[in-house]
Amino acid sequence: AELSLTEAELATDQADRFAALRRAGSLFLESAGDPAAAEARLHAASELRPRDGDVAVLLADAYIGSGKLQEAANFLDGALTAQKGRRSREVSMMQQRMAAIAGAVGDRGNEAGWLNAALDSDAQNSEAAARLADVATELGQLDVAIKALKAIAMMKAPKPITRAMAYVRQAMIAQHQGDVRKAVLLARKAQAEDPSLEEANALLAELAG
Repeated sequence: AELSLTEAELATDQADRFAALRRAGSLFLESAGDPAAAEARLHAASELRPRDGDVAVLLADAYIGSGKLQEAANFLDGALTAQKGRRSREVSMMQQRMAAIAGAVGDRGNEAGWLNAALDSDAQNSEAAARLADVATELGQLDVAIKALKAIAMMKAPKPITRAMAYVRQAMIAQHQGDVRKAVLLARKAQAEDPSLEEANALLAELAG
């Protein structure tokens, strides 16, 4: 990170300076675990390219890592406004960070709203989908939870919830709603996806009983 800072200081080309600052900020944040040191460098990179989505996400992470939740929210609000309603991976990640801020202050409703927006912006954002499934289930918003779990089931390699587990959780919701036939169908899909998944096997045995 320090070497990248030196490169940034010596760079005469703006693109090279931006790349070095971004690299330094990323290393301070993700490798050195020093969000405060990352913040200044990423802020400088953001000033060079205000609409760069990746840097905006990294800078938000630095603010959050330093406990500056309001600063993170204000920055993300401006960054999202600059995107003018675009849907992309970067926008989704920014919305996911807004959800994390809402969750950190205990605002579950707002957290669910931002996670839903993040999933709409990027249907492959498996982390946002997994968290949305958890929060929506906690809030009793089962339709929203099912939407998130269906999205996970369509992904190639989602995490932290696997495709098989997404089917199991949909089956559990169907069981809760009294639709045993649908629950069995979904549990069988989970079993076909992962024959060793204990939750699927146990649920099928329970439904059979």
